[in-house]
Amino acid sequence: MSNGIKINELDKSILYKLDINGREAISKIATEMGRSKKVIQYRIKRMQKSGLYMKDVLLLDTSKLGYHTYSLYLQLSNMLRIEDIIEYLKKTHQIWGIDKIIGKYQLYTSVYVKSVAELEGVIIDLGTEFGDIISDY
Repeated sequence: MSNGIKINELDKSILYKLDINGREAISKIATEMGRSKKVIQYRIKRMQKSGLYMKDVLLLDTSKLGYHTYSLYLQLSNMLRIEDIIEYLKKTHQIWGIDKIIGKYQLYTSVYVKSVAELEGVIIDLGTEFGDIISDY
């Protein structure tokens, strides 16, 4: 379910620059990207009007890009392989955050997907790789 906001590689690059330094001069961003100041200003204003970007602080509303956010907690039966799972999760493009936690579960992840089917695919792939040590999720 997308709200119709489309971003291209230029928009992604601008968001990346602004994420690093939200107060970076537009002229500097334009120079570094080989674009005119007007083009960069236009793209930023368009992203602001759409609600995707708020000035000086990057609050990325992934729902406007058609993504849904899910939390995935993993209970492990073998803590010796926790680093293997973390490295695997780092390479999974739908995973945007990984935290070690204390309690019933040992890992917490934020999963951004466009459909429940895509979430199921992430979970199935994870189970295929580490089903022997994931005791609950």
